[in-house]
Amino acid sequence: MADLLGSLLNSMQTPPGVGQSRQVKEQRARLEKLQQQEKRYKSEFRKKMELAITEFIQDASQQRKQFDNLGRLERTILHDVAEVADLASMAFGDDEELKQVLVYKKEFSPSEEELDKMRGGVSAVRVPSPSPSPSSSELQPRPQRRSRGIEARLRAGAQTLTAREVYGCVPAANKRDTRSIEQTLHELKERKKLRLDTLQDASVPSPGSQHDAEAPERPPPTHDAPDTPTTDNHT
Repeated sequence: MADLLGSLLNSMQTPPGVGQSRQVKEQRARLEKLQQQEKRYKSEFRKKMELAITEFIQDASQQRKQFDNLGRLERTILHDVAEVADLASMAFGDDEELKQVLVYKKEFSPSEEELDKMRGGVSAVRVPSPSPSPSSSELQPRPQRRSRGIEARLRAGAQTLTAREVYGCVPAANKRDTRSIEQTLHELKERKKLRLDTLQDASVPSPGSQHDAEAPERPPPTHDAPDTPTTDNHT
């Protein structure tokens, strides 16, 4: 009876190695799922940053844009997007995991004083100070008293402004990026593709250089100067 019970228990047990192989398959499946999720997240985050950078480029009133609480992966993607867009970026913050990233147009780089404030936790994005509200006395209409000289200067200024508008002399403050968001995003993708192609071409050695390295050609011996063995001095 004991022998029969033992044989039944042995038949019910899982053969050696089957449970371990099933566990390995489950771990591999979980790993592949996590990799797919990370790949999808990176693609979606890059698209989000490209759209934000595109809007930042088109807005002439913005000189800098700050992104808060970004991890290592997010900071790497944002730095790459900014570099492709020909912008400068820098990360700062006391926390090693979550940091702030400042993206700015290269002609508006922060000063040393601003960098110290950024390290102290002060935002580097310049916020224009609100203009003081006019008093009630200033809102009341005043009698128009213009001398002849003032009216002449006003007419001359109006003529100068009209001439500038006709001949294209527009102030820099009125200049705007007329490209659409789709056009700017397309340019960013083209720059990224060109950059990847350049890096790939630089990493692949040419066949001619490899052949020369494997079998260097030696000049034929001459009758006047017989070949002499040479030694390499390694210093």
